[in-house]
Amino acid sequence: MSLYRVVRAIVLSVCRVLFRVRVRGLEHVPPSGSYILAPTHRSLLDIPFAAFTTKRRIRFMAKEELFEKPWLSRLLTALGGFPVSRGSADRTALRTAQEII
Repeated sequence: MSLYRVVRAIVLSVCRVLFRVRVRGLEHVPPSGSYILAPTHRSLLDIPFAAFTTKRRIRFMAKEELFEKPWLSRLLTALGGFPVSRGSADRTALRTAQEII
């Protein structure tokens, strides 16, 4: 079992119990193909909550400062994250997102 699946199962279980997460509008999420899910980013919980919308692997942008610590960089990368430079038009991050989609 992959690290992503293990961490996803743990996080979703905790979120179900602690936050009683409910998802509305799942009929708008395509069952296959690429799509963009854009959370409002009210907290760091946006990404775990976004995982409730699909069983497919989620890829996400994270501020580049989070990738400065090697252990956190490896973890975020393993979980589908890639860095983005905030405050500028980060063309590398945009190209990465395009390739993923």
